[in-house]
Amino acid sequence: MKVTIDLPDSLLKELSFGFTDLEREIKFLLAVKLVEMGRYGLSAFPLNERTLEQDILDARKSVC
Repeated sequence: MKVTIDLPDSLLKELSFGFTDLEREIKFLLAVKLVEMGRYGLSAFPLNERTLEQDILDARKSVC
């Protein structure tokens, strides 16, 4: 599948994060946005209930 997007040159200048390949940079930004939105079961922080409970216990121990 191929997707074509027309972007203004001013936006392309703002997107530069040091990547030399614009296609790679746009794919990176898309992946970041999908993680941010929680799409496809992706998460920036792979937590499950057990890990979260342990983190809460550890935090309580460090406060007391």
